[in-house]
Amino acid sequence: MCSERTLQEQADKMVSTKKPVLIVEDNADARDTLALLLSLEQYVTRIVTTRDDALEVLKHGEPDVVLLDWFMPGLSIEEFVVLARKVYPSIQMVLLSASLNTEKKALELRLHHLLKPYEPDDLLQLIDTCIQKRRRLDFPY
Repeated sequence: MCSERTLQEQADKMVSTKKPVLIVEDNADARDTLALLLSLEQYVTRIVTTRDDALEVLKHGEPDVVLLDWFMPGLSIEEFVVLARKVYPSIQMVLLSASLNTEKKALELRLHHLLKPYEPDDLLQLIDTCIQKRRRLDFPY
């Protein structure tokens, strides 16, 4: 028989469970740093090196947040955003870029934006904001 305390501990554990984050980054150092930071915070990460590969991952389920690098070869960011939202309209994406010129494009594409180098706490807070926003869009009641 479970005690009230055991049930509460199980409920707390379920609520605090972190959701999946897809990292789309072609720079190995940046990928590894992101993956380490998120794993330390108990996020489940999936890493790909191209936006084309990210679309393949999205065919198998929606992560709570997609972290996107701006400058990458292959599929443009505009094409990726359109295709990703066609499958998952409420998907939350964060554009990570070292270029000051990307903020306007992020606003046009309705992406969250974080300028590199960023503070780890700022990234973690933005991911949590994205997860909350997605849940409100998916479950508005």
